[in-house]
Amino acid sequence: MIKEDVIEILRNETSGKDWQNNKVTADGLCQQLGVRRNTISAYLNELCKDGQAIKINSRPVLFWDKKQLEERYGTELTDNEFTSLEELIAQLKFKKLTSPFDGVIGSQGSLYTPIERLKAAAGYPGIGLPVLITGSTGTGKSFLAKVFYQYCVAQGFLEESANFVHLNCAEYADNPELLASNLFGYRKGAFTGASEDSKGLFDEADGGMLFLDEIHRLDAKGQEKLFNYLDNGMITPLGETKKAHAVKVRLVFATTEDIQSHFLDTFIRRIPIQIEIPELNDRPRQERENLVKSFYLTQAQKVERNIQVNTSVLNILSSGSYLGNVGQLKNTVLILVANSLQRTENGDAIEILLSDVPKTVIDHNIKNSNLLSFSDQFVSVLPQMTIDDLISQSQAYTDEIKRVVLKIIKQYQKYPRTTFVNNAIDEINQLCDYLIWQITSLIRTNPESFNGSLLMMYF
Repeated sequence: MIKEDVIEILRNETSGKDWQNNKVTADGLCQQLGVRRNTISAYLNELCKDGQAIKINSRPVLFWDKKQLEERYGTELTDNEFTSLEELIAQLKFKKLTSPFDGVIGSQGSLYTPIERLKAAAGYPGIGLPVLITGSTGTGKSFLAKVFYQYCVAQGFLEESANFVHLNCAEYADNPELLASNLFGYRKGAFTGASEDSKGLFDEADGGMLFLDEIHRLDAKGQEKLFNYLDNGMITPLGETKKAHAVKVRLVFATTEDIQSHFLDTFIRRIPIQIEIPELNDRPRQERENLVKSFYLTQAQKVERNIQVNTSVLNILSSGSYLGNVGQLKNTVLILVANSLQRTENGDAIEILLSDVPKTVIDHNIKNSNLLSFSDQFVSVLPQMTIDDLISQSQAYTDEIKRVVLKIIKQYQKYPRTTFVNNAIDEINQLCDYLIWQITSLIRTNPESFNGSLLMMYF
C-alpha cells in the first residue's frame, strides 16, 4: 500500500508542466505519508532499479516518475540515475523531437493559439492552407512566417531543399504591373522592355513557400490573380495568351492593416487561416523579459563576449512600453550593447548599466515609478548558453524558494507549533543546500562568469 502511494505521488508531481519545481524527496514523502525514512528510501530505490522512477543524486536526492517524463518528451530514457537535474533535462531535450515553434518565446503563452493554427495549416492535405498573419509593425510577423516554413520542413511537409521566398509588396505599391510581373512572371513583349520570357516568384517558390508581406499593397487585379491560383493551382504570366501552368506553392500573407478595409471579400474568403499577433505591450511581462534575454544572448554570441545585465536594466526594458513592438525592443538592446562595448576592454565582460539605457526609453517609462529601481545585481549572459538555459537559470531559484515558502505556510496551518518549527528548519536547511549546490554547479560549469554580484542575486 505504501509503495503504491509513493508511485501515485511521483506520478502526480511529474505530470505538470512545471515538474522540475515539484521536487520529491525521501524526507518529504516521510512527512507526507507518516512512514519511516528508511522504508521510503527502500521503495524509491526499488522503483529506480525497476525503471519506474528517475533518481537525481543531488542534495537532497530528488525523484520523478520515469514514464511521465518519457511521455511528455516523446522519448525513452536509457538511464535511471543522473548526477544533476541539468543532466536529465539535457538528455530529455537531446532526444526529444523538437519543433521549431518550441523555440518561439510565447509559444505556450500569448502565441499558443496562433501557432496551433499554423500547425493546422501546415498539416492540411496537399499543399496546406493559405495563411494571413495580421499585426502591428514590429510584432514579429516575418519572424513567425519563417519559423512556419522551418516547421513545414521539419515535419516533412516540405523538402529540405524547398525555397522560402519573401517579397515586400510595399516596394511596388506605385507600380502594380511590375509587382504582378515579379509574382507571376511575364512573356516576351508583355510590356515595353520585356525582351524575353521571365519567370516570377511563384515559379521560384514552386515546391516551397512564398511569403508576401504588406499584402494590402496588392491592388484588386493582383488579388484576383492570387485567388485564381488559390482556386485551381495555376498561374498565368503577364502576356501569356495560350495557357496557364501549375505550381505547388504554400502561401503566407502578412498585413498591418484592417482586413475588411483593404481586401476583396472574394480574396479573404479563400484564406481560412487568419491569425493575429499581439502587440508587445499586450504580452505578459515574463514573455517580454524572456525576449530581452534572448536579444542579449544573440548579441553575446555575435560579439563573442560575456554580457552582464544589471537587473534594473532588465526590469525597465521588460516593463516598458514600445510603440515599435518587438522590433524596437530588439534595437534598444542592440544600442545598449554597442554603448557598453565602447568602454569595455578587450576580453572583459560587457556590463549593461542603467546609465546605458537611452534617455528616450527612460523618459517614456518614467511615469511608472516601479520601473526605475537601482540594483547591484547582474544576470550573466554567456555566448555558450541556450535561451532555455538563460530563461530557466534565475527562474529556477525563484520557483524553488516560492515552493518552500508555500510549503512552510501550509505546515503552519497543519501541525502543532513544535512540529511546525522543526519541519520549517528542515525545509530551510534543504533549501540552502539546494541553492548552494546550484550556485556551485554554475560556478563549476562556467567559472569565468562568476562574480560577487552573481552570488548576491540568489541569496
